[in-house]
Amino acid sequence: MNVAISETGATLRHPRPSPAPVFVIDDDEAVLDSLQSLLDAEGFEVTGFASAATALTAIEHGPPACLVLDLHMPVVSGLDLMGRLAERGIEVPVVVITGKFDRQTAERARAAGAQAVLRKPFAASELMDAIERALATGHT
Repeated sequence: MNVAISETGATLRHPRPSPAPVFVIDDDEAVLDSLQSLLDAEGFEVTGFASAATALTAIEHGPPACLVLDLHMPVVSGLDLMGRLAERGIEVPVVVITGKFDRQTAERARAAGAQAVLRKPFAASELMDAIERALATGHT
């Protein structure tokens, strides 16, 4: 799936005095690269992970300000990761992204603490708005 990013690159919409660390977790390399580029251009400190298991280790060492998390990944799904974070008492705002969107999945993600659920493909502005709301809300 592709995320819409203009050919000229994203423009910084909300300058930050210090970059908010955001972890992007998606097993689709093209999506991961696109999201990292977008968030970097928007002034975030971005770290990408191709698996939830790898991200969990990094989160345990220091949680980010926000997670952008794909739901459907091999081995450890996005919902599984959210459950493991809750079990460990780690609270971090989550924006869920998914290509397999249905009402039940969205409800399960929200019940697990997701601040927003976005269906792929989505506009860059939708993601940015969801992240800004998640950051303003704080932890789950």
